[in-house]
Amino acid sequence: MQKSYGLYLCLLLLFSYCSEDAKNGGGNESVIGNWRLVAESINGVDLELSECDNEITFQFLDNSSYVFSGQMMPNPPEIPPCELEPTLGLYQINEMELLFFLEGDTEFSHPISTFTIVTLSESTLRFSFNRRRTITDPEDSVSITTWERID
Repeated sequence: MQKSYGLYLCLLLLFSYCSEDAKNGGGNESVIGNWRLVAESINGVDLELSECDNEITFQFLDNSSYVFSGQMMPNPPEIPPCELEPTLGLYQINEMELLFFLEGDTEFSHPISTFTIVTLSESTLRFSFNRRRTITDPEDSVSITTWERID
């Protein structure tokens, strides 16, 4: 009978570990690494990315800092060479929120942007945020960007 209790305890621990893994997407996923923009949609409508958009990257480091390399001023956006400018800052993940901070905000007290993580796997990062790409877009436009791991 005592062996049965041991077996039940082992099975219970195994199932609880597996269910916790499933909640966390497998347990091995991390935002740390290099990511390249591969898709974007606004309010459910897919946008066509330019050649320069496909060069936009995020690098998340394990010391809570990030480097975003993107276009600040289009050249126009369809015509290379793409003038990507690095932006440095800090990030923090709170539940399924990805919070961005200015580089000097080491107390993580004033987020400058908050994104909701929709998907985080070994190869894909997808997050959503409110954003207006043009002045004619509604203020509550929801953008979803999809990033592919490149390291």
